[in-house]
Amino acid sequence: MLFDLKEVDHVIEMVKNSLEEFKQGEMMRPYYLRGRATLIKLLQEISQDQLAHDYTEKYKEINIENTLKMLLRCKLQFHTRDLLVSIYCEITKYEVLARQLKEILV
Repeated sequence: MLFDLKEVDHVIEMVKNSLEEFKQGEMMRPYYLRGRATLIKLLQEISQDQLAHDYTEKYKEINIENTLKMLLRCKLQFHTRDLLVSIYCEITKYEVLARQLKEILV
């Protein structure tokens, strides 16, 4: 199961607000594993498999710091994906308008 953007924001806030509780035991493990899976999937969507591998190697220890870094990278990737979709939409609009203009001029 993967995180969505709202869940990432919620977990980040939850950890910030209850930092001492999360330092105990294995509380971070499920958030770490789910965050890692989410980040890998988001990076694979944009053909960044090597970057996904690099992050999993860099943040392979399960602790609060690495979990938060992973979640923040997820958040950035969600925003990056939204920007890419917006860019593709604008390119498509441009191509349609350019085709229509060409038809008018010919």
